[in-house]
Amino acid sequence: MLVQCRVAVLFAHANTPLFTMKRTSRYYFPLLLLLFTVACSNQSHITTTWKNPSFAAAPPGKLVVYAKISEPAFRNEVEDKVAQIFKSKGYDAITAHGNFSDNDLKERDSLRERAQSLNATSLITLRPLKKATEVKSTAQTATSTGFGGSYGGFYNGFNGSPLPISGSGKIEEHLIIETNYYVQGSNSAAWLATIDANMKKGLDAGTTELIEMLIKKMQKEKVL
Repeated sequence: MLVQCRVAVLFAHANTPLFTMKRTSRYYFPLLLLLFTVACSNQSHITTTWKNPSFAAAPPGKLVVYAKISEPAFRNEVEDKVAQIFKSKGYDAITAHGNFSDNDLKERDSLRERAQSLNATSLITLRPLKKATEVKSTAQTATSTGFGGSYGGFYNGFNGSPLPISGSGKIEEHLIIETNYYVQGSNSAAWLATIDANMKKGLDAGTTELIEMLIKKMQKEKVL
């Protein structure tokens, strides 16, 4: 995002007459750059990604979207929106809510049976963190966990305590979001990412922006 804004600054300067540019660039270019950078810093952006070296991309099949959010209303809205965006990009996506019961999420065997009955072959989780200090770089996390714990395989991806994303019924305007992608038959996460998410546009617009950006990144890194 910031790269695009800096490019815009350069194009703006390119359209300035040469003589004028020589006289004013010394004074105004730093200011313009600062203004564009500040304006663009309010956009969501991916901070880090990590891909399992042993992962080979394949058609994701039916993708389960699971938002680890404690408030049911917010969780359902986020999962619905994320699944909708994946579908709009040609992926077969379903939400965890409405397809997996609370018991499914707690019992591994029940979860396995339900996932198989739905022909679910991949899973993406989104876990909001309110403070940047609460999340380490994905590379450090993957190394320290040894691909275990909450960063384990498909079924372990459902583990971990859901976190709140709201305060007094209003969504937090700034979040750090952990994103993990898993596929059936693997004992480890296929791909990890952290997103610096700006939700000032609201839950709907903010979610749309960051998920479309996430899908592009996953496609570019040959995860999808």
